[in-house]
Amino acid sequence: MKKGVSMIISWVLLLGFSVLLATTVILWSKQQTEKYTESLTEMVENDINCRDVIYIINANCTSKTTSINNKGSFTIVKFIIRSSMGSSTLTRQIVPSSSLDLTNDIPKPYYDGGFDMIPFIQIDNKQIGCVDKARRGICKP
Repeated sequence: MKKGVSMIISWVLLLGFSVLLATTVILWSKQQTEKYTESLTEMVENDINCRDVIYIINANCTSKTTSINNKGSFTIVKFIIRSSMGSSTLTRQIVPSSSLDLTNDIPKPYYDGGFDMIPFIQIDNKQIGCVDKARRGICKP
């Protein structure tokens, strides 16, 4: 009689652990799927919004001056400027169909090796970085 009871108990425990493990895996995979879907949706929305970000950089390496012309349909609220010397943030707004002189805003050493500018737009109080729209400061002597 003892052998029969211990076999039943072992089967119940094995079945219980199997159900517990299956439930844990299902809940974890559901959570991961929701997280992935949210990040994918946000990424696609950002790509769609950034599609209309168009700007032209005019950099003069001799005089170390730069101007930006916003040809897109969004106001650019800031730029991240990267170069071999480091990076900095430029928080100047450029509305569509306007230009902005950045002569005193870009550190002078950045011109020596060139620099990249990444624009940010604001939608629903959220700043979106348009990394695909990064442009290189082209020096015109």
